Amino acid sequence: MKRFRVKKLRISFRKISIIASVLYFICAGADRVLAQTEITGFFDIVHTAELTKGETAGFKINQFEIDFSKAYKRNLSFGAAIAYNNMCGNIELSMVYLHYNLFNDGIKHPRRTEEEEHAGIVIGKFDVPIGLDYLSFASPDRPVVSQPLIIEQTIAGWNDVGMNMHLNKRYFTINFSAVNGFNDGVNFAGDLVFKITRDIRMGFFHTSDFNNKIKRKSLISGAYLFAEWNLWELKSEFLWADGIYGGEQDSLGKHCHNGFYVQLVSDLGKTNISMPLFFTLRYSLWQDKNTVIPNPSPEEIDRYVLGVGYQVNDYSSLRMEYLMENPEGEKHFDRITAQLVVGF
Repeated sequence: MKRFRVKKLRISFRKISIIASVLYFICAGADRVLAQTEITGFFDIVHTAELTKGETAGFKINQFEIDFSKAYKRNLSFGAAIAYNNMCGNIELSMVYLHYNLFNDGIKHPRRTEEEEHAGIVIGKFDVPIGLDYLSFASPDRPVVSQPLIIEQTIAGWNDVGMNMHLNKRYFTINFSAVNGFNDGVNFAGDLVFKITRDIRMGFFHTSDFNNKIKRKSLISGAYLFAEWNLWELKSEFLWADGIYGGEQDSLGKHCHNGFYVQLVSDLGKTNISMPLFFTLRYSLWQDKNTVIPNPSPEEIDRYVLGVGYQVNDYSSLRMEYLMENPEGEKHFDRITAQLVVGF
């Protein structure tokens, strides 16, 4: 089955060195008055103990990424990212794009979440901006180790080649993306966010994948809510999918499934006590209505996550996650994962 994180570029260490050198010279040149360059990155190391099975997985690198950002002019910037893929064990060019601002010259280095009012166009390979979870795919942005269950079963980490147009205003944000499809066609994705207050946002999104005969092969629809209040952060997403399964194009049968998650984070660093601790509770539910394939998947899976983290400094943190789920739809399994996250 085809991975939903579309067509990764597998390249050798030598090629990575060449790419890094080219990016360096690009960042070092151009107009030094207008040009601004940023090189950032992060990595994390995890150690997992399967409590039910009585096994340990040892230490391993979970994510590693180096990001390059270059502002050529007041309204044009270039971005690229080189990342380690822990599933394949190789280095990849995970993102490379141009970002053009139609107005607001003050934006130099676009972020995953853009707060400044502007209209923009992105062309290249990028994380498709739908829902909430893509904003916390990187380890430093996620308070626990694992993804929500329904995200794993549908969107996973959606990264693709294409074009994005977006408009960010005071009370709403609109994203529209056209990227490569699974069937020699195109995938259209739209996301609409309403900013109810400064700390409360509600959004809706939809994606449809078409083949070269303009026939829709799969779709995902969703709604989400994000809210902050003092030390509390609440976010929740509901997704309904057809033709996508486990982060891949569904090639085994006609999967029609849905689910949601609710996540609550308490950050004591935002209180008057200012303790560098944060706690996370998350519940995920996934339901599958497919009965077509010879070996149908479980009808319902739930996942419980409890996390605690210690913010060592502005660039690093230690986390501990306890996860319990029933992956086969019956017996529950649990595990504990320790994680060190370092940004630079």
